[in-house]
Amino acid sequence: MKTALYIRVSTKEQAENGHSIAGQENRLRAFAEAKDLSNIEVYKDDGYSGASLNRPEMQRLIRDVKQGQISSILVYKLDRLSRSQKDTLHLIEEVFNRYEASLISISESFDTSTAFGRAMIGILSVFAQLERENIRERIMMGKEQNAKLGRWNGGGNTQGTIFGYRRKDKHWIIEPYEAEIVKEVYTLYLDGHGATKIRNIINQKFGDIFPDHTRVTAILKNSFYAGRIKHSNKEYEGEHEGIVSKDTFDMVQIFRDKRRVRTPKIKDSNFVLRGLIKCDWCGKNYTSRPSSKNRPGRYDYYSCFGRFAAAKYPERQKCMNKNHRADILHELVFTQLDKLRSEDLDFEKHFEDNDTIAVYKNKLKEITKQIERVTDLYIDGAIQIDILNARMEKLNKEKKAVEENLKNYEPKNDLAAKELNKLQTTDFRNISNAELSNMLNILIDRIVIDNNDIKIYYNFTL
Repeated sequence: MKTALYIRVSTKEQAENGHSIAGQENRLRAFAEAKDLSNIEVYKDDGYSGASLNRPEMQRLIRDVKQGQISSILVYKLDRLSRSQKDTLHLIEEVFNRYEASLISISESFDTSTAFGRAMIGILSVFAQLERENIRERIMMGKEQNAKLGRWNGGGNTQGTIFGYRRKDKHWIIEPYEAEIVKEVYTLYLDGHGATKIRNIINQKFGDIFPDHTRVTAILKNSFYAGRIKHSNKEYEGEHEGIVSKDTFDMVQIFRDKRRVRTPKIKDSNFVLRGLIKCDWCGKNYTSRPSSKNRPGRYDYYSCFGRFAAAKYPERQKCMNKNHRADILHELVFTQLDKLRSEDLDFEKHFEDNDTIAVYKNKLKEITKQIERVTDLYIDGAIQIDILNARMEKLNKEKKAVEENLKNYEPKNDLAAKELNKLQTTDFRNISNAELSNMLNILIDRIVIDNNDIKIYYNFTL
């Protein structure tokens, strides 16, 4: 029969308490020698938590005890065995005692070969469990305090990253190129597209960015993109900058709730001004309110998001800016477009910087460096040819997409000039809603509503 010396230490405990593997083993061997315990077998779990029994050497010890090879188990302290009361009592009652192996804790001076020792084991295991629960409670309190301060507690994907951001000096910094993709995801969703359709559009425009539609869904429901931190089903203002506005994010959540209970094929395609209208009262966007098929004679409306968002977000004050019938508001805008047909087309371009172009160029440089790194890894023999080919195919596809976007990019002012010229020969009242919506978004910067006062701001100055 053997005497087992069980030793466990986690990295944190070793650093803070000095309970090193070597230190425990020396003390246990000295105790065994003093008690004339021979045939020593050492079981070492280095760097494993005591929260569970799923440790390699612990499992080997259990197997050896069950096979009748062990007469005594020596531990430095009870918490080396386990920090769980349930697991500790299970080991003692169901494993060690059942197979006649006594447990001896040299720091707490007792062993399970005596009735008093067995009683003390139960008492001390309660305190070990209490300590573990206190540690857990302190961790949870720390995470909650972090969230209240707007700090991230972890999450994202398995690498601990968040698409659209980079981690730098313990802060989240927006990655401009990926941020453009995130904005497009939200825009496409508010235009009525589903997650799968959005994934296909994004991959076609930017390369193979999303492997499946679940990545799109994850972006749409993550409040981190609106500058928020979520913890224990509560949200706090984050210290990081959001990629989309809070109004845009909240509007997407309301639409997602609606689409869960009914078909998304509603009449939103008729709302050609959606995304352009701003409320002069509260600053939020106007959104579409389609008429119900079950209530004939009703009209489509544009309503300030602040009017009905209060139902989902009770802490917000309800906005009472006026609703507008979609057909009447459309006609008002069309009348203004009719006037542009007869105006002198000489107009002053607003100054527009080259931020978007810079984003595309920086992304091209990044992809080029990645291609060079992958090639170097293959030359050095660090990766196989199949991995090289797969990685190069993805990078080249993404590079081609960025080059195409850069080549086709036009500032809003240049696009507006083309649309103004197109307007002279286009019967915009008889084109498709998709074409009309695209034209309006190019010509119009925003439409501001103050009850009956409606102002149109263009992407140019006549």
